[in-house]
Amino acid sequence: MTKQVRWLGLGLALLTACGRISTEDSSDGTDDIRHVIESLKDSQVAGVERHDLPAYLSVFAGEATLTVGRGPWPGPFDRTLAMPAIVATRTERFYAPPPGEVRLRHRDVEIQAEAGRLIVRWLAERVAEDGIEVVREVFVLRPARPAEGSGWLIVHNRLWPEWQQDAGQPPRRYEAATWAALDAAAARPDCESGPCPLAMLEAWRFVEAHEAAIRWSEGLPAGARGDDAAARWVLRGLCAVFSGRVADAQPSFGRALAADPAANLPPWRSAAAARRAVAGEAASAPASSSPP
Repeated sequence: MTKQVRWLGLGLALLTACGRISTEDSSDGTDDIRHVIESLKDSQVAGVERHDLPAYLSVFAGEATLTVGRGPWPGPFDRTLAMPAIVATRTERFYAPPPGEVRLRHRDVEIQAEAGRLIVRWLAERVAEDGIEVVREVFVLRPARPAEGSGWLIVHNRLWPEWQQDAGQPPRRYEAATWAALDAAAARPDCESGPCPLAMLEAWRFVEAHEAAIRWSEGLPAGARGDDAAARWVLRGLCAVFSGRVADAQPSFGRALAADPAANLPPWRSAAAARRAVAGEAASAPASSSPP
């Protein structure tokens, strides 16, 4: 139930509007392009492999947006975050170091120069103990302004899944038939009060998943306890983060712990805060006159 849709970063090779640049050539601004490559690659590797939040965010402009979709073109299930939400979601996800070894690799990458900006395209592959995930990404970058230092900054990032294989599972290639099957699963009334939130997460329908998780958790009887109640609240917290509605995460994780103190929460900031809050409430509660 707590399976997570994962995130990737970037790395790149070179292609300009007038043709491919060889990194062996130090003329015609190639050294500057090489610096852009290294800066972007270093920041993304720092975020994905080490959860280094400042390094990851260092290449984003203040007006940056990030869109997670199901293909290169705008679609009905796009989730677009402005910079405050980018910071909030990455603060959640990068709260603790990654569990186990994670490696980020890059291939099929292009840079196109266009009207004072750079457009970067590539394939990013995340390899970890829980499996392999490959996404395609497009970045739009602009030159840094004097107050921002030097180099190039991301003003928009769009990503969508290409291929995935969870540990011990068959691979999944994201194409038209895949999306049709995932949408059919998301439309089944598997859960109370509407389609199953987990199926919507699988279909990369993040906002709908959070709305379904709200209905599912609020369908519980008042004061419900046990594994099922905790699982619903954990899923709501996960969907809150994936949808960019991070403010709902900590309350959801807190309700999960109230339903089951052993609830399996992710290693995120709001989950840790919920644990501390519940522990503090337990410590400050009046002593019972009954034997333990």
